[in-house]
Amino acid sequence: MRIQALTSGGGLAFQANTIVVKAGDNVTLNITNCNTFLHQFLAPSLGVTNKVDIPAGGDANVTFKAPDRPGKYMFWCPVEPPNGLPHAQRGQTGEIIVQ
Repeated sequence: MRIQALTSGGGLAFQANTIVVKAGDNVTLNITNCNTFLHQFLAPSLGVTNKVDIPAGGDANVTFKAPDRPGKYMFWCPVEPPNGLPHAQRGQTGEIIVQ
């Protein structure tokens, strides 16, 4: 699945920010960074406990196994720039819905 990290309406976003998968699926997200600065991906409840760097203008793949239990699982960009709000507080969050 492809998603983008981008600037949106004065904030930051992942697009798509809602992704639906089946329980137990192996999932690979290909994330494209459309900005000129670093983004990251983090989703501890999905087993992605190390920040995945998405370089400016580049791509990164994030692979995980969807939990066996249906529910909503959050992901976000944990970047905290020295002179601004953290990216997650600026709207760069999303959810994986496991069915």
